[in-house]
Amino acid sequence: MSLTFEITVDANMLEAELDKLFEDLRVPVQDQAAITLSDIVLQNFGDEGVDRPEPWPMLSPLYAVRAHGGDRTPREILSGDFRSSIDVELGNPEHSRVFAHVDYSGDQQWGSMWGNHVVPPRPVFPIRGNEDHAELTEYSEGEIRNAVVRVIEEKLAAL
Repeated sequence: MSLTFEITVDANMLEAELDKLFEDLRVPVQDQAAITLSDIVLQNFGDEGVDRPEPWPMLSPLYAVRAHGGDRTPREILSGDFRSSIDVELGNPEHSRVFAHVDYSGDQQWGSMWGNHVVPPRPVFPIRGNEDHAELTEYSEGEIRNAVVRVIEEKLAAL
């Protein structure tokens, strides 16, 4: 003698439960992605950086003499202004954000002209591209994906 049970899942019920699960996960997942990105950005300041999309050039000799007593170390290493301006906005159901409060952050990320002086890019945000279209570096995308998966696994385990 054998027993057979046939189980049919109501598609509408399943869809409603999955939608609720997704909504319950949205903010924690977005927040963890932003926190992870912020951690990477903060680690990109200093001598090395964990995931800079390109190496930082040293200060030009003329500018170094004029502004830093000859020290050619980029100001992102010498000064904590830019690093301390990195902020994270969490808890919004639509998005989480990582941003810098200093007005020169775009100039440092992408490079610029300052009068007749070229400011080369010294990026701290781990993105490649330009101001119009940029994508995360492979490393940062992987780190964020791993952090997000951990949040999802923890939330599912708690169900």
